[in-house]
Amino acid sequence: FLVAAVDVAIMMQTATLAAESLGLGMCYIGAIRNNPREVIELLGLPKRMFPISGMTLGWPDADPILRPRLPLEAVLHWETYNPDDEEALLAYDQAMIETGIYQGRQVPVPGKPEEVEAYGWLEHTARRVSQPMRTHLRTVLREQGFPLE
Repeated sequence: FLVAAVDVAIMMQTATLAAESLGLGMCYIGAIRNNPREVIELLGLPKRMFPISGMTLGWPDADPILRPRLPLEAVLHWETYNPDDEEALLAYDQAMIETGIYQGRQVPVPGKPEEVEAYGWLEHTARRVSQPMRTHLRTVLREQGFPLE
């Protein structure tokens, strides 16, 4: 399963590079895993097939906001993982705050105030991944014939 998932990611990135070189826009749809049974039924997927991600391609109506990228020093590690990249992450977070991309997109967390002083990539990501999500994935994967323990 993992090999196939990595292959899908490589294929999607390759398709993205090709599409963008032609002026097309694209968007990955990870939320396809939110309702996998429905997607499986809609696409008529047989056993041993599972929807990992979706992808849209098209001609953009407007120029999208160019999002900053994580600096290389935050994602490239030599020989061993280096956890001391907090400055690079904080700089990226500030750059994302300045784009305004998260205005009005705050992820609610029970017991935590909606508005925080600096709501950027770090806060958004922490809130998003700290909540239970896709709790049914294991069950649907088993239903599709993937023996998970």
